[in-house]
Amino acid sequence: MPLPLRQFQRLAAQRAKVVARLQAEDAEDRTHGGNSWLDGAGCVAETAARGRTKKPASTDAGFECPGACRWIYAWSHVRIGRARGFARRLLRLRLLLAKTVDMLRTLTASAASRNRFVRNLGAYTRAIVPSRPRMDRSPPWRLRHAWLLSPLLLAACATPGPRAPADTTPETLALETAARHGDAEAAFQLAAHYRARGDWRAERWLGRAARHRPVDRWVARAELELAGIEMTGRLDADAPTRKSRPAAAKRWLHRAAAHGSGAAMLALADAYRHDGAPRLAARWQLRHAMADGNVFTLASARKQLGGLPGWDRPDTAESQAAVQDLADAVAREAARGDTEALVDLGLLRHLGAGVAQDQAAAMDCFRRAADKGNVFGMYFAGLLIVREWMPELPREAAAPWFARAYAQGFYPAADPAWREIRFEFPDFSS
Repeated sequence: MPLPLRQFQRLAAQRAKVVARLQAEDAEDRTHGGNSWLDGAGCVAETAARGRTKKPASTDAGFECPGACRWIYAWSHVRIGRARGFARRLLRLRLLLAKTVDMLRTLTASAASRNRFVRNLGAYTRAIVPSRPRMDRSPPWRLRHAWLLSPLLLAACATPGPRAPADTTPETLALETAARHGDAEAAFQLAAHYRARGDWRAERWLGRAARHRPVDRWVARAELELAGIEMTGRLDADAPTRKSRPAAAKRWLHRAAAHGSGAAMLALADAYRHDGAPRLAARWQLRHAMADGNVFTLASARKQLGGLPGWDRPDTAESQAAVQDLADAVAREAARGDTEALVDLGLLRHLGAGVAQDQAAAMDCFRRAADKGNVFGMYFAGLLIVREWMPELPREAAAPWFARAYAQGFYPAADPAWREIRFEFPDFSS
């Protein structure tokens, strides 16, 4: 238990009495012409300056220099006083933490408790920080250190409400056990269960699923769900709302896209288009179309580069000029060695947008980006082979590219998955 303030004051009074007594003895020594204990070891230097040496010879009665003894005693007493002051500060910090924990428990108990705390905020402050007399011109401890409580108060006020009771059904317990043993699918299903109930524990289980390794589709789905929560600030339409964080949402979308989520690529294209960044929006639109592989998706992405809304819209002079400007900008960035621009240039050459359609040149761009560690360059190089855009290369030649992409966490490049990839043109005969 922390010591009360009265005992601290009593200790301080005793220390003051000892210091006053030592000062009186010092004054007495000076009156009789002796060296002061405040001078300490300077007594030897003073006698040496007069041409004499005064050594504290050791005898049966002790030292012959009582001033030095008093100085050592006073020096040790000051150090002990400082240690006592440090101990008092530690005890006050312990009291502060205990009261703060109690306050947070009261805040998160119910809405009525939170309202009662707001009404009695002054009483809580006086209980946490006991008053003491001011010893200098600095602000009181209560004001100088009140900012320490602000993060805790903000975190308590931002709490969405009392936690729902734990679900102890056999199905939920089985999912929780599997999720704690590293099952990403179980963690995702458990998060979906809590999300349907409006319980914010869903976010914690989604985070556990997103940290699962090796990466699979459940990891990418969890990252996509976390991006949606950060963007909207809520679990669903009826859940409590918190402040949205678009920057955090984009980080989750980038992680999901880097792990092979086509939905995340399309969401990034829409986000950057909404933010007024057409260059980045075109990048993710092209990557989504290439990963999807649908002929209509590819045609629509090519039309959207020029600002046309659909794949069936005819090209105009303005749209062709916009695509040409984009291709020139991408070529300049690729010439400077930008790996992302190399992937974009490969996609433009694959589609023939703004540049001549050349699958060998597109393969070269993807290969150069892959050699620099770009996972999209590895995956798209394999796609050109398995979709038979490079007929001179056998299908098995794509295996090394997909293996390198899967090693970096791109789950669609897994061995059973890429062997099922086919590029079939639509049949309009019927």
